[in-house]
Amino acid sequence: MKKKKIIFFGQAWAEKISKSVSPYTDNQIENCVIIGPISLLRLIKFAIVGDILVRVGFRPGSPSFRGRLIDLLTSCIMFTKPRLKLFFYWIGTDVTDAINDAREEKNTIFFKLLIKHRHISGGTNLTDELKIIGINSTTLPIPLKFPPELSGIERSWGGKRMTVLTYIPDFRHEFYGGEMIFGAAKALPEIEFIVMGGEGSWLKESIENLQFVGWVENPREYYIKSTHVARLVQHDSLGATVLEGLWFGRQVIYTRAVEGVIEVKFGDTNNFIKILDEERSKLDTSGFKFNDEGVNVVRQRGNERFFAKNILSELNI
Repeated sequence: MKKKKIIFFGQAWAEKISKSVSPYTDNQIENCVIIGPISLLRLIKFAIVGDILVRVGFRPGSPSFRGRLIDLLTSCIMFTKPRLKLFFYWIGTDVTDAINDAREEKNTIFFKLLIKHRHISGGTNLTDELKIIGINSTTLPIPLKFPPELSGIERSWGGKRMTVLTYIPDFRHEFYGGEMIFGAAKALPEIEFIVMGGEGSWLKESIENLQFVGWVENPREYYIKSTHVARLVQHDSLGATVLEGLWFGRQVIYTRAVEGVIEVKFGDTNNFIKILDEERSKLDTSGFKFNDEGVNVVRQRGNERFFAKNILSELNI
């Protein structure tokens, strides 16, 4: 059988997905993260010799200048090379934005032109939501590469007070539950909060028990320091922070109902505070308990070989 050339392009997840698939196939796998004009030229070069295009994270029909440009380029590629197969891989906020654009009638003509192609989504919730705008998709959660499991003394916790780790980039603090973290930190001064991803430039006031550590290349030490991990987002497929928190045996508080986590509704600061206070009482009474169940959840989910087999099957490879 002739080997196929598969190009994953779009947001940064395109590179991660391609690296998950590449070791398990003899087909040629390329990726092209779209970050500027040069990357668009690189995409054209790949498409000329490619057999399958998988567009990751960039929704069709976006009214933004970048969205229109990528849609135009994608349409031109498909017109000049009609045998090329095109798939859209939906990963999270692209679904929310597409639904909002449809409701407000902001989608461009490219939406109708491009949704006829096939679709993959990164979670069952995304699959259900895409049906609202007439898109049927296959659910394929993206696996993540994880560091070695914690062992020996790393499985214990030597801290003095409950510590909650979270991720909030400064430029999207509203989306990542910044107000919930701020409110909880003020209400519960006996709990320490560590925030990765930003410097806290959006804060109204500084709080002693709320620490910002900026961008962290290797967050392992912060997971080990923490008792809990919070992922508080308006919308998600399944955040890396959740999977990493479970992998490192921490209790995870999340704004989605998935296996192995404590659920809280986005924006419900009062209930978030209540949950944290209950968790603090458990910690004071029974001590730190390593979350073995969470580790098993991730171990079952994060199999790259299984993911590669499924996505290659979906691409008819």
